[in-house]
Amino acid sequence: MHFSLLASRVLLLSRAKRLDFIAHHFRPTGAEVRVLNRRHRLINLLAERLAEAMVLGNVACLLFVLPRFLTLSPATLTGLLLAAVFVRAPLKSLLDVFPRTQHASLSIERMREVGLEVFVETPAEAPALAASPEFRELVFDGVTFHYEKDHDQAGFAVGPFSLRLRAGEMVFVVGGNGAGKTTLAKLLCGLYAPAAGTVLLNGAVVDTDDERAALRELFAAVFAEDPLFSHVLGASPGALAARGGALLDELRLAAKVSLRGTEFSTTDLSQGQRRRLSLFDALLEDRPVLLLDEWAADQDPEFRQFFYERFLPGLRAQGKTIVVISHDDRYFPCADRVIRLDAGQIEPAAG
Repeated sequence: MHFSLLASRVLLLSRAKRLDFIAHHFRPTGAEVRVLNRRHRLINLLAERLAEAMVLGNVACLLFVLPRFLTLSPATLTGLLLAAVFVRAPLKSLLDVFPRTQHASLSIERMREVGLEVFVETPAEAPALAASPEFRELVFDGVTFHYEKDHDQAGFAVGPFSLRLRAGEMVFVVGGNGAGKTTLAKLLCGLYAPAAGTVLLNGAVVDTDDERAALRELFAAVFAEDPLFSHVLGASPGALAARGGALLDELRLAAKVSLRGTEFSTTDLSQGQRRRLSLFDALLEDRPVLLLDEWAADQDPEFRQFFYERFLPGLRAQGKTIVVISHDDRYFPCADRVIRLDAGQIEPAAG
């Protein structure tokens, strides 16, 4: 399985998925990689020994053949040969240490950034997690975010954002390309830390990494570029048996996809169906807040109408708070509120 930065975002939002990924996917793959690395090292060792034999053969030639053509004292020739033989190995080992250490440190740091702790023993079965805390409201007061300069691209800032997201409401976030919609969404669910401003969750300030981690546990999210795993991460086969079939049917996927334990029968689907499967995975987490980034863009008109007019209102009736990034202005009346963004700013409400 290719573990990219896009996949890391999915895992960062869910501790249960991280534990499942480590126990059932990362560690088994790591075991296979270790076996292959041992074979690789053995082949390299044999190649190195062959190279050393060739070097020693050359040394013998130098020691016994070269004096026939050049006049060197035995002491000088012997000293040069001994220096060449004995300095080669430690010098090669010393030079090999630095790139390997740097590569290992960078790999470990990247894994820690997405919440995967390599050196902590992970149970074979993910422990049952406590239910997500109650979500009442999320308040942004003057929140801004800065993108740093990257190569030839100038840095820029979005915000300040001041808004209130209340439990049980459905909010659409709309605006043109580059308006800051996805950035606002990542700030809402704690994937980005604000550069300035105050975030309040249920009246308490969210400022530390642990507090942002708790905020992320409230959100189930599907972003535009999220990868699709071949397994349902963080869910037990029992829970899938109880809810999976009905949810696949509701998303009109039952004819295409079935569950084999926690594994999807196939992910060879159209783009719209793959997005539905990502939504299926997010809904199984049963988080109080659902965030969807341009989710309906790949759906056919019939399912898009069903999604906006029946599916989302059904989730809201169950008490879910829903944030939808959308360009489908035809369905804006389905929302309780529409937040419009332009050039990284929230436009004042009309009227």
